[in-house]
Amino acid sequence: MFNAHPLVNRSLVRWSLATSVACITFASVPSPTLALSGFTGDFDPGNWSLNNSNADGFVDTTNAASGAINLFGGDNSSFSSGNTDWTTTATNTFAVSFDWNYSSLDIDGQDTAGYLLNSVYNVLASADGEFSTSPVSFTVNPGDTFGFRVFTVDNSGGSGVLSVSNFNAEPVPFEFSPILGLSIFGLNGLYRVWRKQKLNNLN
Repeated sequence: MFNAHPLVNRSLVRWSLATSVACITFASVPSPTLALSGFTGDFDPGNWSLNNSNADGFVDTTNAASGAINLFGGDNSSFSSGNTDWTTTATNTFAVSFDWNYSSLDIDGQDTAGYLLNSVYNVLASADGEFSTSPVSFTVNPGDTFGFRVFTVDNSGGSGVLSVSNFNAEPVPFEFSPILGLSIFGLNGLYRVWRKQKLNNLN
């Protein structure tokens, strides 16, 4: 039986390690998904949905491409509470960030505004003139639903308005692909071959 020379075995191991490292490095490069500045690409207004629950609110997307929208809450004179939501579903993992300011003619607390993340309402403002002092940021994963809400207690006294600006979505880097698993599998197989040859040399 032919047994490979020990130098060949060592070379084989070195080659397998180098190949695996190369595969892992390739698998570890940042996601090819591009950073999105403004409501563009995956976050184009056409990929968002406006939903009113006992409200007659609406969204102004005139300047969406530059990262700015205005979400108007309900004011349908029903004298009961209601929500105006503008939401989308993430297709990749993104770090989302935005600035905001809020305006309302109503009594403080009668309307609120904030953002939604998987149906959880995070209140940002409840009084006219409030604004962000630093960007709001959070991470969304594929399938997560997020967006913005204006809530009204009584649908009277004027609409609350949430103005979002500087909206950005940065892809989260170093997403690993199946190549990583395949490279590890290949390394294990090559090690078994080397081990078998080494045992044969001892016989």
